[in-house]
Amino acid sequence: MGLILGFSINKINLPQEVKLFLTFDFLGGLTTFSTFGFEVYHLIREVNTYLGILYLGLECIFCLIFTYLGYQIGKI
Repeated sequence: MGLILGFSINKINLPQEVKLFLTFDFLGGLTTFSTFGFEVYHLIREVNTYLGILYLGLECIFCLIFTYLGYQIGKI
């Protein structure tokens, strides 16, 4: 998502509607928050509480890191 945003903001002049479609409609459908929530809930409830919390934290941290890196690459 960061890569697409970086390109569309800095390199390619895309209409706002296309940016929204690519980032939130298309990619958002591939990485839904509800699926993530269910995975965390399942880990905490059914597998191991600490593993679920670890997964939650790492997923959020890596999501931010790779979004930032994708955005920076898109600016090049």
